[in-house]
Amino acid sequence: MALLIALALPAGAWTNPVAISPSGDTETSIPRIARGSGGKMLVAYRRKFPDWRLFYRERSGAGVWGPVETVTVPWSERPDIIEDPLGRPHMFYAATGAGGKTDLFEATKSGATWTITQFTNTDTIGEDYARLATDSLGRIHLVYTKNTDVYYRVWNGAWSGETYLGHCETTYYHRPDMSVDSANCVHVTWEDSTHLYYRKFNGSTWLPQQVIGTGANFFSYGKVAAISASSIVAVTFDQLSSAVLKWTCSADGGSTWSALQYLNDGHYPNLDAWGGSAYLVYEWAGGRSIGYRKWNGSTWTAAEHVTLDAAWQGWPDVAADTSGVVHVVLDDNSSHIDYVNSNPDTVPPQPVTGLTATEGDRSVQLTWTNPSDLDFQGTMIRVKVGGYPNDPGDGDLVGDFAALPGSTGSCTHTDLANGTTYYYRAFAHDSIPNYSAPAQITAKPHAISCLQAKQLDDATWVSLGGKVVTLVSVYQGFIYVQETDRSSGMGVSVNPTGLAVGDTVDLTGTMATRVLSGVNAERVLSATGFSKTGTFSPKPLGMKCLSVGGGPAGLLIPGVVGGKGLNNMGLLVRIVGKVKAKVNDSIWVDDGSKIDDPSGKTGVLVKCPDSSIPASVGDMMSAVGVVEGSIPIGYPGNRRQIRIRAYADLRVFQ
Repeated sequence: MALLIALALPAGAWTNPVAISPSGDTETSIPRIARGSGGKMLVAYRRKFPDWRLFYRERSGAGVWGPVETVTVPWSERPDIIEDPLGRPHMFYAATGAGGKTDLFEATKSGATWTITQFTNTDTIGEDYARLATDSLGRIHLVYTKNTDVYYRVWNGAWSGETYLGHCETTYYHRPDMSVDSANCVHVTWEDSTHLYYRKFNGSTWLPQQVIGTGANFFSYGKVAAISASSIVAVTFDQLSSAVLKWTCSADGGSTWSALQYLNDGHYPNLDAWGGSAYLVYEWAGGRSIGYRKWNGSTWTAAEHVTLDAAWQGWPDVAADTSGVVHVVLDDNSSHIDYVNSNPDTVPPQPVTGLTATEGDRSVQLTWTNPSDLDFQGTMIRVKVGGYPNDPGDGDLVGDFAALPGSTGSCTHTDLANGTTYYYRAFAHDSIPNYSAPAQITAKPHAISCLQAKQLDDATWVSLGGKVVTLVSVYQGFIYVQETDRSSGMGVSVNPTGLAVGDTVDLTGTMATRVLSGVNAERVLSATGFSKTGTFSPKPLGMKCLSVGGGPAGLLIPGVVGGKGLNNMGLLVRIVGKVKAKVNDSIWVDDGSKIDDPSGKTGVLVKCPDSSIPASVGDMMSAVGVVEGSIPIGYPGNRRQIRIRAYADLRVFQ
């Protein structure tokens, strides 16, 4: 046996695969493709989950894919499709019919409507494995199986009765195939375990059955292509030798055939005849790519890869269009149906849209929407200082971000210089790669304070640098940070493992609003990442009890009920006063301001780690803690409350 060396797919020899079935469908498989008028290509395929339906999609002569159309109801399987003499997509398929047996159904599309007709209706026989073809006289030819027998019918204004062609043992592996030649003769093949059978309809009579291949092995999936009235080729899969394809041909219209011989390693072949050639696709040996060969009536072209090695790929089908471009569909790892053609791709995707830049502290976040082109593979971001990158090879690479067509993309560019203008360009590309025209934007990173961040809308991306940690609450998944100059602070929702009071940190995330008892309490950062940059000893800001919390700062930053002065929510503060009440893990401290707490007690509520508070009612003391949101049920806003970190934050005066 000759050894076939698998070579890399030549650059640009075939287009790159594009998924033409929705990503949410699973076990999409057994695709069929057929040429239509005006350069159209018709595709049918099956989705196994969740409901075993058949779908249709059409590619226009201009190369534009139409929508995915649902054709059938569950359970439906094994479609074949043609464009019929009336110019309509015409499908036959198997579905559950009378008595639970498999019956054939016929689906035709007129305008935007699919019409379904039950073609057979038997409760003791299963009809399946339909193959379709048309001829120049406007007839539709059909072969199919009834249990393990092969039958033929023809439509010429109405469907004829059945003609028995032969026996095929089992239909799953030995299903029939058909091709119609330029003289409108019909050529049919099928198999049993050790024989490849052939019959011809010469226009008036079915000629006797012939055996055109024999062997000791298990034949399956035989295919036939008539490239002229005299030249016919058949390919079969030799199941049990070593997964090989074998072939035979006739040069006299099917009267005599060459000896069956090895073609190459591979599995599950499919053939199409058009323009004086036969086009063969098959699962490449090893099952990780699709192979292709072409037969001109005397010789085969060398085997070549239609797709590059990837995950499992199989069940391919092929059709050449009226201009000679070869189109292939395949099952890509049972996750989606892929499409490729032999016309090298030089057309880039459309540009990305909606490119935006959000400036942070020494960083910029870019967001965009990827184009919807089916062959889109990713977006490359390039950057320069002093002017835009000239092309996809100019400037510094921010990243090349693989994504699905029509998806949203984002990236964060870090380690930048505050105050410097950066010029960004985004290039969408396919996998050739062909690059789109660029989308572009500039950004100038700058330092952002906690107060400035809290003035941003919810879900706004933020990058903060050099903030000092003032409180860590592991059980709450929360920390508080503030500026080193004590001008503002804020809460941060983050896993605090590894953080301690006094760490300085850089943070990234999105802004959010903490809601308590159904009321907005304080602005916080929902962090997606942090890094420790050093240490700093945070000092509390001393203030009167009446000043705790302060008033609101703009429309987004709440203060406390009755609060006045500068907003200090999230800031580390110190108050001094008398303990006016003590309940469980809370004390109320008042400095003579006579603050009315919603509990009916007087003073600023000081939350402690537990109920073992080393202070008693009547004690004069100081308390250091972070001003946090606290809204009892039914109260219109924040009370004045601080949370201490440890009992070292309390000092009782003797």
